[in-house]
Amino acid sequence: MKKLLLSTVVLFLFSASILIFQASCKKEANAQQSGNEQSSVILYKIADESLPNNVTSAEYWVVDINGQNKRKIPINLPTNLVLHSGSNGHLVNGGKTLIFTVTDKEETQDDPRIYYIYSCALDGSNLKKVIDYTSTNKGYVFLELQGAY
Repeated sequence: MKKLLLSTVVLFLFSASILIFQASCKKEANAQQSGNEQSSVILYKIADESLPNNVTSAEYWVVDINGQNKRKIPINLPTNLVLHSGSNGHLVNGGKTLIFTVTDKEETQDDPRIYYIYSCALDGSNLKKVIDYTSTNKGYVFLELQGAY
């Protein structure tokens, strides 16, 4: 009788330990975001090419992915530089930094141009020149930003 009672207690403790173990295991997995995740904003550019003397006015804007919180990125370039209307910007650094191209003057067919790649934060701060490129050809040659990873 003693062995039977001892076997029952051992079996009960074994069953209880299995139930406790299963209760402590969660059946959900929490995915962690990596640093490479894209932000949930949409970048777009508005270019007005209807101004006189072949002048193009371009602006970058962002809006949340749900269509809310539309805002212009206030880019304050030096007076001799303009946003290059023929190239698009790219978001990097998790959607916190804009990479874009600028040029030294508006497009002409007569003389070489200097192009630059700049970066800035989405609020327009931290404006930095990344590289410059001087076209050695006359005519329509330009630097186009292909991507930023």
